[in-house]
Amino acid sequence: MYAKARRKQPFCRTHEEPNFELRTQSNVVRINLDAQGKRATGVTYIDAQGRESSSRQISSFFALMNSITQTAALSGIGKPYNPATGQGVVGRNYAIR
Repeated sequence: MYAKARRKQPFCRTHEEPNFELRTQSNVVRINLDAQGKRATGVTYIDAQGRESSSRQISSFFALMNSITQTAALSGIGKPYNPATGQGVVGRNYAIR
């Protein structure tokens, strides 16, 4: 009937890998896709010094909800939601409370 309590465990242990690199104060501007547009191959981001760079591998991409919606739309992932017609998916469940 009730959920059982468990101690918190991290879902990702990437930071323990020897080739892990954390890039803080960076803003992802686009998710790079393969030639078919079906798979993410990396990201294009602006680093702390304002330089645009590309990463060919992604471990994790954390962002606020509005950033994820905007990044998906700018990257050409999915069809943008049109509230007038009800068509599309990107941004459909986005709401400001």
